[in-house]
Amino acid sequence: MWFLVGLLVMAAVLTLRGLVIVPTVHYGLVTRFKKRTGQILKEGLHIVIPFIDSVELFKYEMVTSQINESFFSKDNLKVVVQGSVQWRPDQKLLDSKFIEMSEETIQKG
Repeated sequence: MWFLVGLLVMAAVLTLRGLVIVPTVHYGLVTRFKKRTGQILKEGLHIVIPFIDSVELFKYEMVTSQINESFFSKDNLKVVVQGSVQWRPDQKLLDSKFIEMSEETIQKG
C-alpha cells in the first residue's frame, strides 16, 4: 500500500515539474542543463522534461532604454550620443537569430 502511495506521489511530482505555463505577452526559451535547445514556447501550457529542462521567460512588451555614451573617433573627435531607444523581441527572428548566438554575444550586444 505505501509503495503504491509513493508511486502516486512520485508520478504527481514528475507531472507537475513537467508542466510549464507561459503567461500572456511572454515567450519561453527552453534550456537543457543551462544550454539553449532552440525550442521557443509561445503563450499557454507546455510539457518539458522534468528536472532536465527549464524554461526562461522573456517579455514581448516594449522596453525603453536610455543611451548616454561618448567616445573618440579615429580622427580624435569626441562623439556624444544621447537619447532613448524603444525595442522589443521580434517573434519572427527568435527561432533563427536569437538561438544561433552565443550567450556571450547576446550579453555584450
